[in-house]
Amino acid sequence: MRKQQEEMRKQQDEMRKQQEEMRKQQEEMRKQQEEMRKQESATEQDRAAAAVALEAEANRAAKAEQERQDAIVERQEADQRSAEELARRDAEETARVAALESRIAEEAAKREEVERLRDAQIKKATANSEMRRNMELAAHRFTEERLIGTKKEQTEDTLEFEALLTERRALISKVVDLMRMLSCAPSISESFHERYNRSLANPSQANDNDIREVKIELEELNKSVERLEMRVDSDALFVALRNIMSANVWKPKVLGQMIVKGPGALKIEGQAESEIALPQLDHFLQRKEIRYTTNGLEFFLTKCGTSTKKMDKGGKIDVEKMVKAFDTVTTPPLQV
Repeated sequence: MRKQQEEMRKQQDEMRKQQEEMRKQQEEMRKQQEEMRKQESATEQDRAAAAVALEAEANRAAKAEQERQDAIVERQEADQRSAEELARRDAEETARVAALESRIAEEAAKREEVERLRDAQIKKATANSEMRRNMELAAHRFTEERLIGTKKEQTEDTLEFEALLTERRALISKVVDLMRMLSCAPSISESFHERYNRSLANPSQANDNDIREVKIELEELNKSVERLEMRVDSDALFVALRNIMSANVWKPKVLGQMIVKGPGALKIEGQAESEIALPQLDHFLQRKEIRYTTNGLEFFLTKCGTSTKKMDKGGKIDVEKMVKAFDTVTTPPLQV
């Protein structure tokens, strides 16, 4: 485009030179006309004819020059239009490239989030497997101690049933603990206890049917632990805080005010009411007896536009962003 503009300037300079040359030619013609008038020997008719011829010639030259100048102007206008079209296409191409780069960045962020969640699930699955192994070892030690400490012979079914009951108690305790971390509604907790608070057979009298029923319950409890741990490591704080807001008839903005300046809130000198420091959030959660995991806190902070790393360096939660997070993050009903 700069080359085209330079070319246009050269053409304009050339046009000015040609106009100057035409003026010189016209001046020369006027001198010639004056000279002819001075020639006394020529007849009036000859002088008039010569004047007409000269004028016609001047008119033709002027017309030709005007046509040439019009052609130059037309070429310059065409060049200008071409330059503008090239500039428009460049702008469109730049916008398309920027949009493509933005989409690529968004896809990369989504893939990173999926990888993070997958890693967290793998870690939890490993931890659950380790817990089951530990419980199996504990159950095994328990049965061994009972075998050593009693003189009464026990059948194989009795030993297996006692080990299953030990694992069942541990899993029930684990589920109850996870429900507390999620601040489950009383109806969910009551339903769980009704399901598993049943009379069980005496281990010494357990039969194959009793063992099969407990094994089915263990499968259900393990699935419950996995589901609840996934929630604890993701949207648990949203679930717990929503339950608090529901119980107190608060909006998310009121929740933010209660964390910063409500009764019993941790006051920090110079702290703006529109921001929440990490110690203030932790203090509020402790007062409400809400426990959380590192992954669960990171999930909450990420949705609020920050992170644990930023908060550790003095960053704050913007209350308005937290309000928007509660509007955008959906928490499916808990399944125990």
